[in-house]
Amino acid sequence: MKLLAPVSRLDEIEAIIEAGADELYCGVLPADWQQRYPAISISRRQAQAAHFKNFEELKSAIQIAHNLDTKIYFTFNAHYFILEQYELIKRYLKKLAKLNIDAIFISDLALLLYAQKYYPQLQYHISTGGNTLNSESAKFFQSLGAKRVILERHLTLEEIEAIVKHTTIETEVFIFGSKCPNIDGLCTFHHGFLTIENNTRKFGNACMMPFEITTDSPKRGSKDSKSSFKLISSQKRQHIWTHTHIDDRPCGICALYDLKKIGITSVKIVGRANPGWKKVKDTTFLNNLLKFLDKKPNREKFIQVARISYYLTYERPCRYSMCYFPEVM
Repeated sequence: MKLLAPVSRLDEIEAIIEAGADELYCGVLPADWQQRYPAISISRRQAQAAHFKNFEELKSAIQIAHNLDTKIYFTFNAHYFILEQYELIKRYLKKLAKLNIDAIFISDLALLLYAQKYYPQLQYHISTGGNTLNSESAKFFQSLGAKRVILERHLTLEEIEAIVKHTTIETEVFIFGSKCPNIDGLCTFHHGFLTIENNTRKFGNACMMPFEITTDSPKRGSKDSKSSFKLISSQKRQHIWTHTHIDDRPCGICALYDLKKIGITSVKIVGRANPGWKKVKDTTFLNNLLKFLDKKPNREKFIQVARISYYLTYERPCRYSMCYFPEVM
């Protein structure tokens, strides 16, 4: 099972690889794109800190990674693009093909079909925005030439196992950082939304704004009461996001034992905009646990060590709201 880590600056690449990253992913927010579409990013990240400055920097990043026998992937995973944007898109794909990028993350089905038609030599990974929720959707993307699917954050281990069991495509799951409360492929919020409270930045995205959840339930004993109970339970769980920040050290490390047994190809750390020291810290943390897993501890022992390591490293107890796979808790 591989460890996928984010990069956005040249001076952090070697350190992140030395910390244990098997694969890297990155982005570029081109100047000509920003001039035409200042509120939209090709990879759903507005902050320049989440990207290399230009394709020349990306070229250097690819060279560094390849010299260290490490693959590097490019994020081109906005949920959708309009027809007029394909003039620039074609230009970027041509550059990526020349730069020998190892794969491209894509969410938009139209972009996948377009890229496959003109640049079939490139490899394509379906981003979580592609909404891979079951084995049939994974098979669908594989039939279109995708090599890997990044599974939706909210899938349970049982659902993930079913996908792996009934497909041959590579699979990737989130394991650390930014546990979004929404189904990514169905989300219409725009990254980069900002509110100011008491002259300070308060929320980075619309989904981080405080909200209230209420529900009207049928009377007990009615034919709809059972389904309503499930709805209420679900909304109670969702309500926790009204007072929990999505980046407060969310993780799924306790599930590494199960994910490896299932046969997941790669586990992903979120955080392209994070400072280099944090990327190295997160990568080191995950890599140490994967090394411990290679020693073949039993499941109970691994989970015990994982929880202690998490607490000692991040000074946070395990929390249901911040767990990618709460069924392990």
